[in-house]
Amino acid sequence: MLQEDFYPAAEKILSDILHIIKNDHTLTVVEIIPSLSNTNKSPIHREERSLGLESWCVQPVYCHAYKCVSDIRKRSRKNIDCGKLNSLLIGVLLINPEVTTFWNMRKDLLNNAKIDPHFELRFCSLVLSRKPKCSDVYAHRKWVLQKIMKRNHDDKCELLLNEMALCEIAADRYSNNYHAWTHRLWCLHQGMQINQKQFLIRELNWSHAWIQKHVSDYSGFFYRQQVLSCLSEYLQVENDDFVFDWFSSVDKAFNELCSSQQICSTVDAPLPLKLIFNELNLNSQMVGDFEAHEALWYHRRFNLYLFKKYLPAAYDREFSSNSEFGHTREGVPSEKNKKIESLGAQLRSGLISYENLFLKQYKSGKIDAATEKYSSRHQQWLTRCFQLNTLSSM
Repeated sequence: MLQEDFYPAAEKILSDILHIIKNDHTLTVVEIIPSLSNTNKSPIHREERSLGLESWCVQPVYCHAYKCVSDIRKRSRKNIDCGKLNSLLIGVLLINPEVTTFWNMRKDLLNNAKIDPHFELRFCSLVLSRKPKCSDVYAHRKWVLQKIMKRNHDDKCELLLNEMALCEIAADRYSNNYHAWTHRLWCLHQGMQINQKQFLIRELNWSHAWIQKHVSDYSGFFYRQQVLSCLSEYLQVENDDFVFDWFSSVDKAFNELCSSQQICSTVDAPLPLKLIFNELNLNSQMVGDFEAHEALWYHRRFNLYLFKKYLPAAYDREFSSNSEFGHTREGVPSEKNKKIESLGAQLRSGLISYENLFLKQYKSGKIDAATEKYSSRHQQWLTRCFQLNTLSSM
C-alpha cells in the first residue's frame, strides 16, 4: 500500500521529467537505474543525452500516475487539466508503454492541439529507447506522422528518413524486431510515393550493410527481400533511364555468368534478372564468409524464387497466352519470341550449373556439420520446389 505523503513527491518527479523532455532536445535514451533505497535526493539523473530514473521510485510513481489518469478518464472532459494529464501520461507511458488506452488519450490531446506533434515524436523515441519492440508506440508514431504529413508535405522526406534512422536503432537494440522492421517498411512505401527510385536504391544499399553486420537476424533479410521485390517491379517498367554507378557492377557480374555458361543472345536479359543474380553472388560470398547461419540459406531460396519469376520464358508464356503478338498469324512462334524462349532456357541451364558449383563447395567434408546440413537441405529444396532435377548428385 502506497503512503499518502508520497503523492506530492510523485507529482514533483513527473513535473521534472516533463520539463527535461520539453527543454532538452538532445535526449535520446531513458533508462531505469538500479537503486534500492531513497537517499532524499531527486531520483532523476541527466547525463549527456541520457535521462535516468532510480528504480526505487518507479512503482510508486507509476501507481500514482496510473490512478490519477484513471480518475481523469471518469470525469467530464470540460474539467480536465490538459497540462497535468500530459505530465501523468508521460510518466505512466515511459514506465509501461503497452497501454493502448493511454496512447489514445494522447491522441485526444493532439487532436485538441494541446501537444505539439513534433514533441510527441521525440517522446515516442524516448519510449522506444526503453521498449524497442512495443507495437503500441509504432502504431502511435505512424498516426502522428500521418497527421504531420497531411499538414506539411515539404518535410515529408526528412521525416521519413529520420524515422528510418530510429527503426535502425530499435532493430539494433532488439534482434528480430518485427515491429521496427514493419514500421520501416511502411516508411519505405511512403517514401516511394515521393521518389521511388531514390528510396529503393538507398534502402538496397543500406540493407546490404545491415545484413553484413547482423547475419543471424532474418528480419533484416526479409526487409531486403521486400526492397528487392519492389525494385525488380520498378525495373520491369522503368528501365530506359535507369543508369546508376552501382548498376554497372550488377551488369558486369551478370555478363560474367553468361560468359562462363556460354550464354549468348541478341535479346537482352531483363534488368530485374541481372539485379537478382547479383544478389545471388552476394549471398554466395556471405555463405562462404559466415559459416552455419541458416538465415543466409533461406535468403538464397528467396533469390532463386525471384530469379525464376523473371525468366524471359515465363514472361513469354504469360504474354502469348493472352495476346496474338507473340506468334505469327499461323500460330507459329515469331523469331523474336524464339530468341526470348532460347534465352530463358539458357539462363535456366546456367542457373542450374551455378547452383551445382555453389553446392560442391559444401560437400567436401572440410566444413562444419551445420553448414553441410543446410547445403543438403538446399539441394533437396531445389529439386522439390524448382524441379532442378539435373543437379548433379554430390
